[in-house]
Amino acid sequence: AASDVYKRQALILGLIVTKKFNFDEWEFNDRKYTFILVLISLVCSLFLILPHYSYPWPIHADEWWQAGIAKNLKENLSINSHPYFFNYFFNLKPALGVITGIVEKFKIDILENWYIFVFLNNFFIFFIISTLIRNYVGNFSLLLPVILTSLKSNAYFLGWWFFIPSTFGLIYFWPSILINDDNFKNTKILKIIFLITLTLIYPPYAFLILFIFLIDYLIKSFFQRKFLFLIFFLFLIILFLVFSSYSPYQAYFEKKNIFGAILVPVKATTHFVELVNIFDVVPVIIFLLGAVAFFINFPNYLKILFVFSVINLNIILLTKHSLFLFHQRHYQLLGILLSLGSLWVFNHFKYLIHNKLIKILLMIVILILAFVNYDKIPYGTNIYYLIDENNLPVLNWLKMQNSKKIVLAHPALGTVISPYSRLISPISLLSLQIINKNFNEELNFENLSCEEKRKVIERHGINLVIVLSKQNCQFLREVQNINGYLIYEFNDSTIKSAN
Repeated sequence: AASDVYKRQALILGLIVTKKFNFDEWEFNDRKYTFILVLISLVCSLFLILPHYSYPWPIHADEWWQAGIAKNLKENLSINSHPYFFNYFFNLKPALGVITGIVEKFKIDILENWYIFVFLNNFFIFFIISTLIRNYVGNFSLLLPVILTSLKSNAYFLGWWFFIPSTFGLIYFWPSILINDDNFKNTKILKIIFLITLTLIYPPYAFLILFIFLIDYLIKSFFQRKFLFLIFFLFLIILFLVFSSYSPYQAYFEKKNIFGAILVPVKATTHFVELVNIFDVVPVIIFLLGAVAFFINFPNYLKILFVFSVINLNIILLTKHSLFLFHQRHYQLLGILLSLGSLWVFNHFKYLIHNKLIKILLMIVILILAFVNYDKIPYGTNIYYLIDENNLPVLNWLKMQNSKKIVLAHPALGTVISPYSRLISPISLLSLQIINKNFNEELNFENLSCEEKRKVIERHGINLVIVLSKQNCQFLREVQNINGYLIYEFNDSTIKSAN
C-alpha cells in the first residue's frame, strides 16, 4: 500500500537526515563514515526487497532461468546445460549461475532464499559506488543509496528488485569507471580483472567498458601520439567486425548485417519502457544541474559514459534502437549517472545557500520528492508472481515425478516447472521470445481439436499436460486434479490400438 511505502521512506530519511547531519561541517573519520554508509545501505536494501516480503522465490522469468542453471550445477550438469531442456547450449552469462550453484552445493535452497541475493546485491552496489564516489562529492556520497533506491523498478525495466546478470554486473561495472590512478595503485590490473569478470557476468557491460577505455585512449593519443591513435582506431574497427560475427543481437534482425553487432531494437523486449516512466518522480532539474559535474569534477571514463548515454538516448528516441545494451539497461545506467551528478549539486549547496536550516530542509524535500509516486508503475509493467497457493501443490507433485518427463503447461507455469520440479518444460515465457518461432498452437492448446493436440504433443515429446479445462481426447488420461489444475498423461498405446 502507498501508506506503507511512505512509512518506509520516512524511516530511511529519518536515519539519514537529522539536525546532526550537517555534511559540510561534520568531519567523518573512515570508521564513522563506513558505519553510517553500511547502515544506510542496509536500510535501502531492505526497502528494495519489499516485493519479496511475502514471496521468497525468484520473480522475473530471467531470474528463474538463472535459478535453473544453478539447479543444474547442483546435479553436476555442465554450466552449458540448458535450464529447461537440460541439453547443451552456449551460456554467454555463466557467472551468476555458478555463484548460486555453489550456494546450492551447501544444501541451501536458492529458490526459497532468492530475496537474499537481491538484498546482498543491492547492498554491495550501494556500498561500493558510494565509497568510490566520495572522492568527488565528499560526505554527500552517503545520500547515494537513497537516491538510487528512488529509481523505480518494474517487470520490463527490471532494476533493483531483481537479481539478474545485468544488475549483478553493476558491482564490477562502476568500479571500472570510477577507479583511477590518483586513488588506487595498479589500476590497470584491477580493470583487467573487472573486465574479465564482467565478460563472465554480463558481456555487453564488458564490451561497453572496453569501448569507453578505447575512446579514452583515442582521445589521449590524438593529442599526444598520432601513431598510437591510428593503432587504437584500427583495433576498435577490428573489435567491431569480430563482435558483429558473434553478437547475439543479430538474432533480432531478419538478415545478418554489420549493425546487428551493436544495435538492439526496442522490439527485442515485450514492452517498450519510455524514459519518462522511470524518471518522472525524480527532481529532474537537480539531475540536469548535476550533469554539469561530469565536465567539472568527474574522471574521464565517467565523462565518456555520460556523453555516450546522452547520445544513445537520442538514438533510442529517434530510431527505436539502442547501442550495445537493451534500452532498459541504458536507462538504469543513465539514472545512476544522474544520481552521481545530483550529489555534486548537494555538495555545492554550501556555496549557494548559507543558512544551515534551509540547506537541511531543502535536502529533505528533494529526497522526499524522489519517492513521490514510487509505487505507481506504468501500465503493463507490473511485476508478476509465478508461484501462488494454487499452483504450488502442483509443482510439488511434479517434483516427485520421473525427471525425464516432459510437461506442457501455460508459459507462466512452464517458466517455473523446470527450475522448481526438474522436469523438462518446452513452453515458458522465455521460449516465447525465440525469434521466428510460432507457438500459437501451444498457447491455444485447450481449444484445439484432438488431432491438433496430438500433433503438438508429439512435436515436443510431451508426457504430461497441465490445463484448466477438461479434455476429451482418448489419448489423454487424467491423473490428478489439484486446485483446479487438471493433469493429463499422454497415453500413446490408445492411439496405436485405435489404428
